[in-house]
Amino acid sequence: MVFIWEFLLLMRFPMDWSRDLSRAIGEQLFSINSIEVALSKWEAAAGDDAKAYRDQWQETSPEKYQDWLMARGVSPPLPDMALVDKSVGRVVTQLDEERTGQVWPG
Repeated sequence: MVFIWEFLLLMRFPMDWSRDLSRAIGEQLFSINSIEVALSKWEAAAGDDAKAYRDQWQETSPEKYQDWLMARGVSPPLPDMALVDKSVGRVVTQLDEERTGQVWPG
């Protein structure tokens, strides 16, 4: 609490001059425990299937994801595209996008 009080004392004049800064600091202070509140509300309202899905994906790895795809009948990519050395990475990514139907730009 002392840290917050000192911070507000240091920022009192800039907050007077900038409405946006005042709003940003206020929203930050009021949202300190918002994640915990949201998670507890979700935990109370979520069904067993949602909780099982959450538990399944708390720890992930590429291998676990590939196994999950195979369990659902999504086959490994087949290299049916021509490629050169510099485009190998993009072609593999594009094959995965076509195979799974999931695209993650960037």
